[in-house]
Amino acid sequence: MTASEQICNEIGAKFFSKDFVYENLKFYNESNKRVELCDALFEYASIYVPIQIKERSKNKGNKTEKSWLDEIVYGEAFNQIKATIKAIRMNNIEVNDLYHQRVKLCKDNLIFPMIVFDNPNVNDYKRIIKEGELTINVFKLDDYESMMQAIIHPYDIIYYLQE
Repeated sequence: MTASEQICNEIGAKFFSKDFVYENLKFYNESNKRVELCDALFEYASIYVPIQIKERSKNKGNKTEKSWLDEIVYGEAFNQIKATIKAIRMNNIEVNDLYHQRVKLCKDNLIFPMIVFDNPNVNDYKRIIKEGELTINVFKLDDYESMMQAIIHPYDIIYYLQE
């Protein structure tokens, strides 16, 4: 688990409780290959909040911050979140809560997806990505932490993501 994934899960557990923060987020896809569903998954009132997390590597290669954001966040993470939603809707997936109890995901729950990225050099980014009916909220790690620290009740997160 990366440092960013650990931060997201710890903050999530504080607000969603250990019963509704899930781990062991792997399942067998249609090719019978074990794949990761997402980096973090929370549940509240029949709503799932799947999170895809991306970190900028210290070895930047030839990518500018903009090209990294376009390729990794708006491209790769966006496609991974779309695959996550499809997987939840079409598969019988079991995960564990933080008490290590098995939980079967409900195919009919609402889904409010998020992408969280850790790149201190990026300040100007799209807060929302829309494609048809799909809306994905995007947060820089610092902004995600600030939002989670400012909320009082888990529904505040859902309301914020919805609006």
